[in-house]
Amino acid sequence: MIDAEGPDCHVVLCVRGPIIKFAAMSVWLAALHLFNFVAPAFGVALLLALAEPIVKRKKPSALVLFQAFAMYFMAGTAVLMLGLALLARDGKMLTYALLVVTLGSLAAWRTR
Repeated sequence: MIDAEGPDCHVVLCVRGPIIKFAAMSVWLAALHLFNFVAPAFGVALLLALAEPIVKRKKPSALVLFQAFAMYFMAGTAVLMLGLALLARDGKMLTYALLVVTLGSLAAWRTR
């Protein structure tokens, strides 16, 4: 059984005082955290940008592919940041569902 108020609890202040110790983060670790935060937006944006020419049945230029990827990626990152701000936690399924709905709507609008 886990003691919710013991020294291993995961809240900022326990009955016995603060237990979370903040350590300095290196630039490498900060970059990895940032990459892992935006990785879902990157993956979905890449898939949608590559699938868009197949749906449109046109051969796009590299610039058009990059513009599509950039648009999807920026919108996806904005959704992830909004989910982090509203839910106070990264990785919630609601945020990922909103990511899929938002980028799917944007892809439907772009390919109509």
